Amino acid sequence: IDPDQPRQHNASLKSKFRHYTNLDVMEKKIERLLVDFRWGRMDDVFLRRND
Repeated sequence: IDPDQPRQHNASLKSKFRHYTNLDVMEKKIERLLVDFRWGRMDDVFLRRND
């Protein structure tokens, strides 16, 4: 999420692409997920589903 995270200069091009592409929009995407969906602990989620 941190666009100012230190860059790993010895990483492969594939890894750099995967880790640093779209960092500037990731915070908004995560905020949207937190608003759009209900969240909880895994044990609570599964127990509630079986009730």
